Amino acid sequence: MKVFTLYGFILYKISKYTQNLKLYKLLGFGLNFNNKKGNLYLKIIIEIISNITFYQWFLLNKLKISIDYDFNYNLIFSIKKTINSFYKLVLNN
Repeated sequence: MKVFTLYGFILYKISKYTQNLKLYKLLGFGLNFNNKKGNLYLKIIIEIISNITFYQWFLLNKLKISIDYDFNYNLIFSIKKTINSFYKLVLNN
């Protein structure tokens, strides 16, 4: 995940099993006070789509079909896996 801090952007890895409202402490990325850097707290908020419009459903299906027919699996394997997981979560409920 790309996180904006006072000192620029950093990349922070979170687990795929992270729970909603999980709080992470980033040591040394907070405010600078008396030549000591404080901590920055990162709260994860997960939102799950419950309703989609017909147009959103159409676009998801179009994206799934375009990925299914792509033969370059080395480049898009992770994208295809993510889209398929999202497709199952949203459309099969």
